[in-house]
Amino acid sequence: MFTQERQEKIKEILHNKKSVSVPELSGQLDVSESTIRRDLHILEQNRLIYRTHGGAINIDSVRFEPSLSEKEIQFRDEKLRVAKQAVQMIQEGDTIALDGGTTTLEIARNLLNMANLTVVTNSVKIIAELANLPDVNVVVTGGNLRRMNMTLVGPISNQTLENLHIDKLFTGTIGLTYEEGLTTTDVIEAETKRAMIKKAKEVIVVADYSKIGKLAFANVAPIDSIDKLITNTGVSKRLVKKLQKKGIGVITV
Repeated sequence: MFTQERQEKIKEILHNKKSVSVPELSGQLDVSESTIRRDLHILEQNRLIYRTHGGAINIDSVRFEPSLSEKEIQFRDEKLRVAKQAVQMIQEGDTIALDGGTTTLEIARNLLNMANLTVVTNSVKIIAELANLPDVNVVVTGGNLRRMNMTLVGPISNQTLENLHIDKLFTGTIGLTYEEGLTTTDVIEAETKRAMIKKAKEVIVVADYSKIGKLAFANVAPIDSIDKLITNTGVSKRLVKKLQKKGIGVITV
């Protein structure tokens, strides 16, 4: 099999399977793993696939992001349980940050009885949700509007965050894996998420179980940047143990 023919076959396999490991490809195509790695390197350079630790993923799958309205109805009960657990970690006098996301939006909706609280956010929907709570001081990052999920991102947002100090960041994610950490679909949004993580004393990821083990297009931060993960039961016990060995507190609800 010629190189180009083999690479076309790899693309075809990924179209059908979405993800595949180097040993799998080596066995299916009857070539060495080093040959497969060279093929994957070329395909990634041409932006035809996305390489992962030990394999590759269909690039369309790592770029796909449902609309905000679609995300709000997906795994709603799971997100509510995660959000309610997160609210129990918030204390009077805290300065917290909530980035854009449907789970962080549910956290905002559960802050009705909170007093003397400062919330830093880049989410237009969270701003609207908190606007009528007189005991909650809302700090808006500003920035460019990303209409896909109604968040404010980019240099203006990042610069605002540079001048703030945050006790607890509650951040959602499109994907979380042990190898790649937190990932999302948009490079500019990834930068703003990193700026929030950098300024927070404690980073708490809130993610329903569908996000765990999933990889998205743009890296946000490595796994050891996380202090706690709140998720649902059903997440791989093996992964939970690996995270705990890293010193990450894992709470399942």
